Amino acid sequence: MKTLVLANQKGGVGKTAIAVQLAYFFNLIMKKRVLIIDLDHQRNTSKAIRTGEIAVLSQLTASLLLSTKIDISDVEDAEFVLIPADNAELLRMEKQADKHNSFATNLQSFLKRLIINSMFAS
Repeated sequence: MKTLVLANQKGGVGKTAIAVQLAYFFNLIMKKRVLIIDLDHQRNTSKAIRTGEIAVLSQLTASLLLSTKIDISDVEDAEFVLIPADNAELLRMEKQADKHNSFATNLQSFLKRLIINSMFAS
């Protein structure tokens, strides 16, 4: 499993555009399974991916993924999956600096379980 993170605190630098284009490229052209986790409370990546109507929309949300230990069986088994951002909850979580390490640990643990189970193996 390859992991790409596009992050920059500056707005308008193309993070969403690049993420969406890469997701479609890897899925449609390279025939790879793709999991997009939108961690931005503005939800622009979620909106763009949903507009394409190719990805399966996960019942999980980004805030749930960060705040709890998610069983990977809860992730839809599809070639292209979006775990969408949820505006209000992610914005609230952003302001909880004392829990940021816990959020990161939950995300890291989730990704490790995906790798172990080869759900999104390259």
